[in-house]
Amino acid sequence: GVRLAGRHSVHTRAGVSTGDVMVELSAAHDGGHGMISGGPVSLAAKLQACAPPDTLVVCPSTRELSSDVVDYQELPPTLVAGRSIDISRALVTRTSVSAHAA
Repeated sequence: GVRLAGRHSVHTRAGVSTGDVMVELSAAHDGGHGMISGGPVSLAAKLQACAPPDTLVVCPSTRELSSDVVDYQELPPTLVAGRSIDISRALVTRTSVSAHAA
């Protein structure tokens, strides 16, 4: 983690899932926010909830699509709320894409 104002330890975690979603942009005008929903959104939130602190965890489809530029460490499957099966997940360990790539 990092220190906020030099005093408070801050830890982050994120989950990423790839798939089809529904997007509603009509509310995004005049400073509003669009709406997104679907299975991948819910799964990403669940992956985030079970991710170790200071990590990025992805679903199998995201891993498959990005494995040529991202290194992963396999994590044990986990049961998540709303799913009766184990969810396979992987931890991002390194990327080979420059932050300045176009």
